[in-house]
Amino acid sequence: MRAKRQKEFNEKASWLREGVLYHRGKHSEIVVENTMEAFQGAVDDNLGIEFDVRLTKDEIVVISHDDNLKRVYGVDKNISESTYEEINRLSKGKIPVFTEFLKFIDGRVPLMVEVKSLKVGKLEEKVVEILKNYKGKFVVVSFNPFCLRYFRKRAPEMIRGQLSYSYNKGNHGKIKKFILSRMLLNVYSRPHFISYGLEDVDLKLLAKWKKKGYFIIGWPYKDEKDKEKLSKVYDNMIMEFLNIKEF
Repeated sequence: MRAKRQKEFNEKASWLREGVLYHRGKHSEIVVENTMEAFQGAVDDNLGIEFDVRLTKDEIVVISHDDNLKRVYGVDKNISESTYEEINRLSKGKIPVFTEFLKFIDGRVPLMVEVKSLKVGKLEEKVVEILKNYKGKFVVVSFNPFCLRYFRKRAPEMIRGQLSYSYNKGNHGKIKKFILSRMLLNVYSRPHFISYGLEDVDLKLLAKWKKKGYFIIGWPYKDEKDKEKLSKVYDNMIMEFLNIKEF
């Protein structure tokens, strides 16, 4: 079955090999992440975009990495507990609606859609419904293997990637850290590729997955330190703050 997924990846997502992606759009100290301005910058550079989707209280799919608006917009308010009208006002209109964003991109650059859900169901259902009519190139990714399992069951034609990292930050517990960092639940998500964080990365672990035939993309790539070493395991990068077009 892995051979079938590799074939599907090569047929539908070979563009992941062709150029780096911008992490949350082309943002900076001036341009806010995951905004239309950041996405326009990526379009101008003709590079793909990695971004995050989540649900508002009134079940509108919006683009934002954090549930809470504090870090980016200075307001202690959760998107999941607020209506779209509320967060649109609090962010001064900067948080895009997913459907409007797709109309704006209109296939001009490829997309990596990170699905931000802890409780699998409603968000995934809406994302599938929205993406099934989108004609541009895209893949879906998630840290939650059961989210990807949903896509495997409901939209098997969509290319899916398992997100992971070292899990050295936060209070995850030894067992959870071991399982998630080593992607032992890939048996449920059955990803077409892997997207793995660069910080505290275990390159030997990734080399084992690469040997199994998986395409591996890293994030976020902020400088060219250890480029030669990383390129032995990582096939491409999701970059941030760098004006480069090739890994």
